[in-house]
Amino acid sequence: PSWSRLSSQIASSATIVNDGTTLRLRVASYMDAGTYICSLKGEAGNVDAEAELTVLVSPTVTRVGPRNVSVARGDDVTLTCLSEGHPKPTVTWKLKNGSPLPDSARVDQTSGELKLIRIVPADAGRYFCEVSNNVGVPKMSQEIEVSVKDYNPQNPDSNATIDADKPFDYKKVIIIVCCVVILIVIVAAITHFVLKKEK
Repeated sequence: PSWSRLSSQIASSATIVNDGTTLRLRVASYMDAGTYICSLKGEAGNVDAEAELTVLVSPTVTRVGPRNVSVARGDDVTLTCLSEGHPKPTVTWKLKNGSPLPDSARVDQTSGELKLIRIVPADAGRYFCEVSNNVGVPKMSQEIEVSVKDYNPQNPDSNATIDADKPFDYKKVIIIVCCVVILIVIVAAITHFVLKKEK
């Protein structure tokens, strides 16, 4: 018997054993998938038998980006997750804190991309993609931090970047309030002193 491969060559690492009846592929990869033909020649004629080899490959994330995103309210944002595997992996986007993705009317997931349409401050957070194809275990990507600038054209000084994962800093508010109160007390004391001196 002899072995051949339809439309391609057999990998150089392959070996034929058992008097040519067995073709052995070591550490098969996706590139080894295809149709293999065993040909037998005899006095009665030639006989060919075909065998289809399918190689399953667990999913991997090959690229995710951009790394961090900072945009203004109302802009569109596209996050990309590229993967490999066989069968072709399914890509699912998630938020780190377990919150659901923004309203489906403003979200478009196609070909591994997540597009956030007319983004709002509530969409800020850390996003990641998960790829799976029922071979091995699902794989998760690195996180992409999305922050949103709540732009106010009427008051540019009030514009701020909002990050959903950062807790509100109450200490700063308390310090500011205390400073304002102290300032009011000082102004009142000076005013009282000036008025008393004038009398």
